[in-house]
Amino acid sequence: MIPNIGVSARYNRVSNELGVGAGIGLVTQYVSLGLSVNRDHSNASTGQVLFYNFTLGIRFNFLELDTCRASATSLSVIPRRRVSPGKG
Repeated sequence: MIPNIGVSARYNRVSNELGVGAGIGLVTQYVSLGLSVNRDHSNASTGQVLFYNFTLGIRFNFLELDTCRASATSLSVIPRRRVSPGKG
């Protein structure tokens, strides 16, 4: 069992940004597993968004069952205010 590693790129036309990601997958005779994470700038108000995808598959001779779980997390960045040292 050798893991498959991949990268992805996704263009968001709303934010005019390119999002990047990576994933890993494991495949055996009966089971397949996959996990990927993509980072994207959705728009100026929400900052970056991380998209997680998890895939699980079970295979038999005549039947294959797959499920996928996806979620997103917003990573808002709050700028720090500069504090100048007081005199005296």
